[in-house]
Amino acid sequence: MKKSNFKNFTTIFGLAAAIIGLLLEVIAFIIDFDSQTSADGVIAGATLLAIGVAFLQSKSLVTELILLTISSLGFGYFVFVQTSQNWLWAILTTILIDLLLIYFLEVRSKIRQNHSKWF
Repeated sequence: MKKSNFKNFTTIFGLAAAIIGLLLEVIAFIIDFDSQTSADGVIAGATLLAIGVAFLQSKSLVTELILLTISSLGFGYFVFVQTSQNWLWAILTTILIDLLLIYFLEVRSKIRQNHSKWF
């Protein structure tokens, strides 16, 4: 059976967005740590990474969870810089964003589907 061009496009777009978002997040974090410029770059990369994961349609649950966690860490870093290094708000934001991304991208349903295969 031939794959549709739309699925190929969304997969390629998701992969490109995830790679660019991950690179942007890492480079912005390393270049100018703990500055407004770094936080802006990291939040842009984290947003692009989350969009990439949404379009990626990966069969690997572990890959999706790792990428979503990296994305939510980017949001947490942004809050950390914005709140003058308040760890409490950064941790709460990271956990909340991770839970929201998992819920909205339906990773939870994939966990339930694969749960029967674990035993």
